[in-house]
Amino acid sequence: MDSFVGTMIFVIPGFFMYFWMQAFGMNPVVKHTPVEFTTVSALLWIPVSVATLLFHNTLYYILSWSEKINQVWTINEMVKAAQKPEYLLWFLLLSVPVSYIFSALWVLYGMKKLRDVTNYVRNKKGLADLSEHTSVWDELFLKKEAQIVEIGKIDKPESALIGELGKVSRTFEPERISLNHVDYVTRIVREKKVPVDKVFVDVKSGTYVKIFDSEKFQIAQNEEKSTSLLEDLK
Repeated sequence: MDSFVGTMIFVIPGFFMYFWMQAFGMNPVVKHTPVEFTTVSALLWIPVSVATLLFHNTLYYILSWSEKINQVWTINEMVKAAQKPEYLLWFLLLSVPVSYIFSALWVLYGMKKLRDVTNYVRNKKGLADLSEHTSVWDELFLKKEAQIVEIGKIDKPESALIGELGKVSRTFEPERISLNHVDYVTRIVREKKVPVDKVFVDVKSGTYVKIFDSEKFQIAQNEEKSTSLLEDLK
């Protein structure tokens, strides 16, 4: 029972924060050993639990709660109060919005400050800046914008597929991509000679993904629509 209570109050709140940061795209989806997972959750537990207790104690004063839900200031008091199911549930429920707020603030503001400080030292050593994203895959394919791509093998470029990027797997998942409007997009790209903006290459598998210039494709698409409209009017 003590082990269960300890896990609930010392690990789960930190896990909530780690989950939110992963959902916000700051941490890649990777498998952790039990020791790594427990350590990360225990470290993240500190800000979440401190803020949760402050929030709880503030509500205690404002709402003048009875002794059924204890006021808590120390770890011993927290462990003792957690023996009551209603307090344990209340603490975990409060931890969810608190961990969300802390994670959002860290991802939006804290991580940028940390990256700026880190890049300052790296620049002094002549090293390149750390990227905003955790992987090249995220940097190129998980943006909230339409992307026109060509996917193929380096040794078999004739079998490449061209289309609008639909769904993309997350980092460290099997690399799977779905394409939309393949025939339509292929025709415009090849007829209008849309230039390539970036190329992603998986050296190990020999697969490449060309990313076409979005603005030039939009121009080519508008020209295609204008031409089709004129032909319909004739």
